[in-house]
Amino acid sequence: EIAVGKPAPAFKVTASDGTIIDSAALKGKPIVVYFYPKDETSGCTTEACAFRDAWDKIEKSGVVLVGVSIDTDDSHRAFAAHHKLPFHLVSDTSLALAKQFGVATKATDKFGTIEMRETIVIGKMATSSRSTEPWTPKSTPPKSKPTSVSAEAPEPWG
Repeated sequence: EIAVGKPAPAFKVTASDGTIIDSAALKGKPIVVYFYPKDETSGCTTEACAFRDAWDKIEKSGVVLVGVSIDTDDSHRAFAAHHKLPFHLVSDTSLALAKQFGVATKATDKFGTIEMRETIVIGKMATSSRSTEPWTPKSTPPKSKPTSVSAEAPEPWG
């Protein structure tokens, strides 16, 4: 598990649209990585659509937004098209990225899964904050925002 305010783990992944997302190349840019269990489920779809609805603010703030689940790239492409999601979705079928970030996972009969939605905010200095509370950019209650945000972490929601 990564500790709040400590350096976030380096990662290099390929999004479902073929874009390479390399944290080393993004150093100096705020990154929000949100993990979620499954495409097209009610809670995960609500969260994704809230990010979509706040996209203008997120994009203008320079935040790189990445959604991660165990779904396949085909599933992610369909999910993004269905809901007009303008940000990157990454398939983590092996749960390697989730484990690297200390996200709760569990084994199932056939595969593993991400246990709950979790948001990691990586600030411009590559330090992290995290929230295990379901979070969307439209949320206003403090418990819905990432907890213990470091002083230099981005605030794409406002």
